Amino acid sequence: MSEPSPDPTGAVPNHTATPSDEAVIRFLDVDGVRLRTSTRGTGRPLLIISGLGARLELAEPFEREIITHGIQVIGFDAPGVGESTDYRWPRRIPGIARTVERLLEAVGHQQVDVLGVSLGGVIAQQLAHQAPRRVRRLVLAATGHPPAPINDENEQDRGPR
Repeated sequence: MSEPSPDPTGAVPNHTATPSDEAVIRFLDVDGVRLRTSTRGTGRPLLIISGLGARLELAEPFEREIITHGIQVIGFDAPGVGESTDYRWPRRIPGIARTVERLLEAVGHQQVDVLGVSLGGVIAQQLAHQAPRRVRRLVLAATGHPPAPINDENEQDRGPR
């Protein structure tokens, strides 16, 4: 039986899940918070930015399916959610997007596809605006637009003034 011809996008068609496809959970110190992260599968990286209060486990059924298509899924508990620590001071959307960009640096990815769900979609849009070379494709689900102009480059996220 011959191997299927390679997909021009680099995806590996429908391989069977193996124990190596189980999530690798790590805690990474990023931007002043300790984030619980998950990496599963091999192939083109897809960063999932979940909605408000969503823990890593919520996306697990989706991850198990998508990795069979040659996708590596990167997920994380947002600051203050699940097992990730909270920011010392509240952040606005540009500050959260900066944390996500620093997370990409910490996991060693220069460029990823991004799936943003609900509030995660707002953060994903901001990430794509602030760091366009890091976002190859942007998929938005059940989301809206950022509540303020997204070109807030000079904003300093800090505590009470």
